Amino acid sequence: MIRALYTAASGMNAQQANIDNIAHNLANVNTTGFKKSRVEFEDLVYQKLKAAGSASSQEAEAPIGLEAGLGSRAVATARNFTGGNLRLLQRLFAQINRIAAHGQRRATASGC
Repeated sequence: MIRALYTAASGMNAQQANIDNIAHNLANVNTTGFKKSRVEFEDLVYQKLKAAGSASSQEAEAPIGLEAGLGSRAVATARNFTGGNLRLLQRLFAQINRIAAHGQRRATASGC
């Protein structure tokens, strides 16, 4: 019973770290250059309850063992470095092209 409670508590702590990370990503979504992150998890130790090949009855053997996991934990935060949205850059380049075209017309009109 205590093992089950410990396993559940470690899973809830790991999930809380994941929720905190999601909240951080949402809070910074409009920050320029922000790269979202995700939490990496790992299993904790497994406790061997019955070894493989041990007797399951007087005549039979268990072909595989029985192990119980003792929970999980957050171990790292990985950043996502994929490229962002290009719509803002496309608008910027369109404005630069309009300015350049306007400047070029002004230069040809003045005879330079």
